[in-house]
Amino acid sequence: MLGFIRRLPNLTGLTFYQLELGDVQSDITVPEASDHTPIEPYDTKIKGLAVNYNREQHSPEQAVAVSKHLLLKIPTLTRFLAAQTPKQPVMDFAETFVQWYPHLDSVGFKLYEGEESASVRWCSQALL
Repeated sequence: MLGFIRRLPNLTGLTFYQLELGDVQSDITVPEASDHTPIEPYDTKIKGLAVNYNREQHSPEQAVAVSKHLLLKIPTLTRFLAAQTPKQPVMDFAETFVQWYPHLDSVGFKLYEGEESASVRWCSQALL
């Protein structure tokens, strides 16, 4: 998946359905919220990214780690949607948006079926 993004630098939008993380995890590096060490970004023009995670294949923490990594590596993003995400890690993850991702105009999460809320949406201006 990460190699795919690097090979297509002119993409402006990308959607992954039922993403398998097995081949991605070795490339994932996510700094702590207090760590301001920059991560070298991908050379891409992607503005919108939607990821539908395969919850049968990985833990909620892995989904959150991959989302953080993609948001840090693709600074051109203005819209991000993560589907099939678990509620609690998403709420923890959302708290980092103001600090790490001020360039986002729209962020959305579609939670697992059966969670308290069917979907959660944020706008970066509302978090300021």
